[in-house]
Parts: sequence; C-alpha cells; structure tokens
Amino acid sequence: MNVFITILLLCLSTIGNAHFMLALFTGVSMLLAQRSLYACYKAEQPVVPVFHAFFFLSLSAVLTPWMLLLIPFFLWHTGVLMRCLTWRVFWAGVCGLSVPYVFMTLLSLLLDNTEYFDSLHTAFTTRPWLYVVFIAAYPMHILVDYFGRFSVWQWIPWGIISLLGAFCIRHFLHTRHRSMIQQRLEAYIAIHNSVALWGLIFIFPQFYHSLIGGLAACLSPLVIRFAEQCRNS
Repeated sequence: MNVFITILLLCLSTIGNAHFMLALFTGVSMLLAQRSLYACYKAEQPVVPVFHAFFFLSLSAVLTPWMLLLIPFFLWHTGVLMRCLTWRVFWAGVCGLSVPYVFMTLLSLLLDNTEYFDSLHTAFTTRPWLYVVFIAAYPMHILVDYFGRFSVWQWIPWGIISLLGAFCIRHFLHTRHRSMIQQRLEAYIAIHNSVALWGLIFIFPQFYHSLIGGLAACLSPLVIRFAEQCRNS
C-alpha cells in the first residue's frame, strides 16, 4: 500500500506536465533523499545515510538547480532532529553533494561541451540568492504572469496535492501524540521539506514542472501515515 500511494502521488504530479519525466526524476530523487535521512535515526554509522541523502538531493538539483536551497533544511534535520551531525558526517554530506557535479564536470570535459555549466552560471547570476531570502526573485506582476500561464491541468494536480498535503499535515499535528518518536521525526522532516518546496513553487513558478514532483514525493510519508491510521481505526 505504501508503494501504491507513493506511485499514485508521483503520477498525479505528471498530469498536464509537458516535462513529466523531469517531475518523476526530481520526485524519485527527493524520495530517496528523504528516505536516506530517515535511516539516520539512531544509526551507528550515520555517515553512509547522510552521504546518500545529500547525493540524491544533489542529483535532483542537477536539472533543477534551485533544489540546492534545501541544503540548510537537510543540515537542520541531520543536526537537530536526528542529532547525528559531526564533522565527519558533515563532510560526508559535502562529498555526497559534490559527486553529481564532479561527474557532470568530467562529462563536460570529455565531450568538450560547457553548455550545462553555462546554464548554471546564468541561473545563479541572474537571480541572486539575496533575492530568494527576501522572497523577491521576481516582481509581483511577473509572478502573476507566470501563474496566469498555468493550464487547468496544471492547477488541478497542484491543488489536489496541496490540499491533500495540508489536510494530512493538520491531521498529523492533531494526532502526533499517538506516534512513536521516530515517526514524529520522519513526519517533521516531510513537513519541512514540503513547506520549502511549496515556497519554491511560489517563488519560481517557471520550475513548476520539476518541483511538483519533489513536493509529491515529500508529502507521500504523511499521506501514507494518514491512510494507515484510517485503515487501523
């Protein structure tokens, strides 16, 4: 059932999505990154799951660079929620983040093609990080124009996923006292990542096609928890 709900949410994120493979790639990468973070709970060797978590996060950012804005959230989860952040674990995360970009660098040198890194340079220089901090990456009228271009088949999956996610988050907050500590920590991680991705979609609606897949993946543990409690009640 867990796998079915996850697949259903990922498929829902591809409805009306011209770049549905990009949504699936981002969603699966975020799902694996979040699952790797869960494995840090009381792990004797958290280095490996942290490496995997940051590796998959970086993998999702290869095609959608703004996914890198989730790095502070992942560090917060590792240090505060899972309480396993040490210098060794930190450098494991740095190595995990670096692997996909080292591979892309070697591939670019091998093919003598710098187009990918030119696109990265454009993305990070035309939209300064400071603007993101103050949620002003674009003037409001441009944001409204981007959202105005959304088709009905883009609003429907985003609306369903958002409403379902908000309902499951509310349900968790009201029933979290019934859950074990590990389940609560996993839910908090899912909530933090989901809220961050909701914000990214609002700030960068032009990346909706990929970010919606990550949002669906992050919300899947909360939807699964809600479905299991309904089945057991």
